[in-house]
Amino acid sequence: MTQLAPHEEAAPFLRLPAETRLHIYSYLIPEDRIEIDLCTSRRSELEHHPADARTTSVSSSSSGRSPPRSSTIPTPKRSIISGLVAQVIQLETITRTNGLHLLLVCRRTRDEVRSLLSTLPVRFHCPKCFEELLRNLSFGLGVGVKWMRHVEIVVNCGSGLFGPPFRPLTDSLAKFMVTETLQAARRTGWLYYGRLDLAGREEWKYEPLPADPVATTAESPSPPTVSAGALQTQTQNQLPPNAQFPVPADDHSVAAAGLGVQQSMTNGLQQQRGVQPRGPPEKWLISGWFSI
Repeated sequence: MTQLAPHEEAAPFLRLPAETRLHIYSYLIPEDRIEIDLCTSRRSELEHHPADARTTSVSSSSSGRSPPRSSTIPTPKRSIISGLVAQVIQLETITRTNGLHLLLVCRRTRDEVRSLLSTLPVRFHCPKCFEELLRNLSFGLGVGVKWMRHVEIVVNCGSGLFGPPFRPLTDSLAKFMVTETLQAARRTGWLYYGRLDLAGREEWKYEPLPADPVATTAESPSPPTVSAGALQTQTQNQLPPNAQFPVPADDHSVAAAGLGVQQSMTNGLQQQRGVQPRGPPEKWLISGWFSI
């Protein structure tokens, strides 16, 4: 059994075996990953406290000579103090729900819990949630951020880099937006972790967000496939009788021309069925690893 410090001998919990304490921690810490979403609660608060106007009936005079008229009175906005209080409560809920408050109990508990938390990825709803959580946990007597070794940030390119996009989303535009967001996340991490990149102790990458297996199975079944023979017959019936194709020079050209014609026929059938070609993914996942 590990030797306890004098101030730890009075704690019955610390006198338990280390295996028992780790088993107790497993009930307070998530199993697969930690989800951080600071935007959903704000949207729900805006729905409960709308900033739109309400209409009330106000009489112009007490004698009743003129009929009452309706005037628009704006709904009072939430105060700054109430917003800050709601943010503190939300951060405290995240801390206690994921077992982060155990980092503040004592040094021995902090070391034991940190070894468990460092193996869990922390997924953030958006880059703004990543920045706000790091800023709040590192301020004052917060639990700190050094326990996070693997972060995942979801980037929605469909909403645009600075708002709705002014042109259709293309693959190059999506990759540009994700690359800029990744660089911003790296600079945010440098503020709290230091320049780990100078020592080669951090790694970043991005990829399309993997589909949720539960959501994928709940989707409607895919449309029926068409065989090559039926596709060729249907295409030949739609061609004019005097249609001619250029004769390729070699076998490679024959294969390339066949692929091009097949792709054109597939796109034409998809347009007839109302199926739009699949564009670039809108949601991407930025992953970062820190070696601390």
